[in-house]
Amino acid sequence: MDKFIAYGKKKADFIQINKTETNMRTVEVSDSKLNNATEEKEIKYFVRVWVDKKASLVYSNNLSNDLIDKAVKIAKASKKDESFYGLPNNKKMTNVKGLFSKKVQDFSGEDAINKMNGFLKNIKDVTIAESHFRVMDGSIKIAGSEGVDFERTSTGCSFDAFASYKKDNNYSTWGESMQRRDLFDLDKLGDKITEKAKFYSNLTKVPEKVDGFIFTPRFIPAIVGNAFIENLNAINLKNKNCLFENVGGQVCSEKFNLIDDATIDSGSGSYTFDLEGSASKRNVLINKGVLK
Repeated sequence: MDKFIAYGKKKADFIQINKTETNMRTVEVSDSKLNNATEEKEIKYFVRVWVDKKASLVYSNNLSNDLIDKAVKIAKASKKDESFYGLPNNKKMTNVKGLFSKKVQDFSGEDAINKMNGFLKNIKDVTIAESHFRVMDGSIKIAGSEGVDFERTSTGCSFDAFASYKKDNNYSTWGESMQRRDLFDLDKLGDKITEKAKFYSNLTKVPEKVDGFIFTPRFIPAIVGNAFIENLNAINLKNKNCLFENVGGQVCSEKFNLIDDATIDSGSGSYTFDLEGSASKRNVLINKGVLK
């Protein structure tokens, strides 16, 4: 991509090119039966340019000077982004372990079908209304006009299933999902789905008045996301378009900490560098209730 970066530097103030390669095997289930199985391979190039703080993003499966010219043309016609201060120029990415699994890379579409067939065979009493099992491997390469030149490979497995259970005239449902960098045991998830679907068929109506609720860990990210994520967006903070007035202020209980850590080994959301070329790091967003 070096020659395209050199060409772009003649046309724009900044240029960045990302190349993504993705191989995905997907198996879908409906009504406890295999419904569809696909294998996809995709290569994409994303070109971002800045001209006088005016930005654009274009993408294609083919990288060319013409694609860069289109990006420059769109940027010149766009509005200025006053929050843009340049591209990263770091020369080293963070070392994060466990982001790639050879077992996942070698896991074929036929293997994925066999694994889902085994999952369905072990399911008893409940109906799997809908389920998806995906296995992915791929790479991201990024190059920029400020010297960033990184490449990383990664793998991932994801699974979701929604089950229904009928007992007499009572119906209950349960959904479960999982995302990991490596392969995981679908049979254990099947046992959990069955157990939960049966359990909730025995529930009684919640009284009108209760002393409190105890949430399971799976609900915490949703609660935190709705309450904090938009209010922690840098642009929203800068424009004071959020609940928080300024950095350093007390925004919640001192018992609460919120950390965005992209360096956790084997983390499903971890990475060595982001899509702008900045090395990943551990960011403390809220410490003892104080916005950092």
